[in-house]
Amino acid sequence: MTPNPHSQKQEVTIFPAWTMTRLEGIVSMDTAKKRFYARCLLASLDPVDETSSIAQLAQCGDALCILEDDETDSTIMLTGRLISSQHINIELVRQWLSTCGRLHPMTCRPVWKEEIKDILLINVETRRLQSPQVGARLGSLPQTIEDAVTFTLLLGKRYLWVDSVCIDQNDEAENRKQIARMSTIYRGADATIVALSGKDAQAGLPRLSWRSAVFPQLKCWVDGKRLVGLMPTLWQQVWFSTWGSRAWTLQEAVLSSRCLYISDHQMYFECRGMQGNESLNEIRSWVQQTTRGAHSRRNRQLVSRMGAGLLSSPFIEIAHEETRLEKYTVLAYLYRSRRMTDPDDALNAFSGITQYLTETVYNKGFVWGLPLEDLNWAWLWSTKDPSDDPFTYFMESNSSNADFDLSPISTSESHQYLFIHGIVFQLVLDCNSPQGRKCDFYMFERYDMFMANVNCLVTIVSTDPIIEEAALRNPETFLLVARNQINNWMYLHLLVLRQEGGISQRKSVITLQIPKDKPHVLKHLGIRREKVTLG
Repeated sequence: MTPNPHSQKQEVTIFPAWTMTRLEGIVSMDTAKKRFYARCLLASLDPVDETSSIAQLAQCGDALCILEDDETDSTIMLTGRLISSQHINIELVRQWLSTCGRLHPMTCRPVWKEEIKDILLINVETRRLQSPQVGARLGSLPQTIEDAVTFTLLLGKRYLWVDSVCIDQNDEAENRKQIARMSTIYRGADATIVALSGKDAQAGLPRLSWRSAVFPQLKCWVDGKRLVGLMPTLWQQVWFSTWGSRAWTLQEAVLSSRCLYISDHQMYFECRGMQGNESLNEIRSWVQQTTRGAHSRRNRQLVSRMGAGLLSSPFIEIAHEETRLEKYTVLAYLYRSRRMTDPDDALNAFSGITQYLTETVYNKGFVWGLPLEDLNWAWLWSTKDPSDDPFTYFMESNSSNADFDLSPISTSESHQYLFIHGIVFQLVLDCNSPQGRKCDFYMFERYDMFMANVNCLVTIVSTDPIIEEAALRNPETFLLVARNQINNWMYLHLLVLRQEGGISQRKSVITLQIPKDKPHVLKHLGIRREKVTLG
């Protein structure tokens, strides 16, 4: 997590940064008021990545900051704080929860629903499973769960929910029932405890368990003042942890109004209004002490001034139709970059998020994890980085002006099949004139293709295998799912279908670009409307 030289001769660059960037991420320090925040010394190995800004580098590695007790200027905010290597700072956790409850009544209030009464909870005082009736007394639990019970008691709370204990893993029907309540469980929680350290349930929670070692905080004296290490940022901890790589855990952070992250470096707090950690004192910080209510949730300019958190955003509860596709895209991208042991759990592990979106912005629900109201655009998902993903690009290019009515879709769901009325055509791909770069996962990204003597462009969006010898000789079947216009180009977004036994499957995704002043090209495609069964 901290600069780790490859050799004794490798140089380390030290440069100043704002402590604010250790909490709020990449935020512009563009006002005089912001410059009352403390500075820190950031260490980075040479050569420094020239493509990264100082704000980006400030989220990485360790940094040194003057200890709060040694800062002579009382107006300076977010100074360093000492971290005990022996004990969790329970008083600080209570302070975070109290501040959040006082300042964020709209954004961070738990959402209670009647069905919460039907879930099993661990009564940490009696060590019994409890719902409407008192259940069996619990025996010895894995160390991390035992530490979570202790932590809950120390916070003065009575009930704890742990999936492996509160869901009968041997009852398939009960399992499905509880999976359908993931959104209710996480959104109804007062706070969610996240174990960032350790690879299994026996690892324990650092400073609550004797089994779990911790990294000591760096300390030194310079000109009579103590400097302390600020430890890795939450961003680093999440993306380098086992927890941050698991598909099932995304919904914990996204749906919970407050998360307490415990690592072997320090403890972190994130809600929908602020972020805090043990190594920085946010008591006088106007950012962390600002009320976030309904107005601030709608104020998108607030993002550039205060940051938007890591996984829990103050705008997560916005229910606007014009932003719902953007919200879904971000969540889907965060999810698809994670791993799962059983591929059959792909939809279940995302179900809490789709439940939440169904309640707020996608009232018609989901099929195969795709929102019915934006099914045409959602079909264009790909496994590529979003910076190269037209799905993301078109949203940023004001896709609200896109023509979504080119292919009116009527849907009905029967078991694993989806029946639609769509526009289809057949075309032999011409991939002999590559225009883009060669990549590991596919041949070329973009091709020139002449149709009716008009130079068009074919872009491969997904990484599914599409460039095959047969594809260069035989017609492929395409389903038109969306169309929009940017500058002088008309974009046709197409699914390449694999058909077998009357059932069509999504084989790949391509985008066909046609000059907008050459609409006659469409007549050469043999377009027809027909019923398609997708499976």
